[in-house]
Amino acid sequence: MSAPAVPQCRDELLGRLSVDHVTPEVWNRFMAEIRTIDIAEVIAASGGSGRFEGKNHGSPVSLFYVTSQPGKGASKHRHPYIETFVIVDGDIEVTVDGATELMHSGTIAIIPAGAWHEFTNRGDRRALMVNIHPVDEMIQENWAE
Repeated sequence: MSAPAVPQCRDELLGRLSVDHVTPEVWNRFMAEIRTIDIAEVIAASGGSGRFEGKNHGSPVSLFYVTSQPGKGASKHRHPYIETFVIVDGDIEVTVDGATELMHSGTIAIIPAGAWHEFTNRGDRRALMVNIHPVDEMIQENWAE
């Protein structure tokens, strides 16, 4: 049995896909240009939170670019999908459904869908993390005390 033929060009591949799979709103690998967005613009546009909503930029992925001062972070909340934290710099205490772990620069944490979670910068300097949401529009439920 031989492997299926690999499309040799964009037009051949698009001919195999239904219209539902290729929409102009979604950025894809066949687009010739590269879109760039300055992180400072994302931070300013989101009121300082670093919130990047993919739907506003033709991306199927959203994220938070988090710069957090010592003792600061996000209060308890959850999402109906997996969230991925990339700790770029600093010491971040992450609590997921009551279990707490201190994470350091170079760590990736995968937060289960539906899990209540929160995080706090436990270092003595500003921390940097990127929180990836695999959706073009973030959905968040905050804990009500």
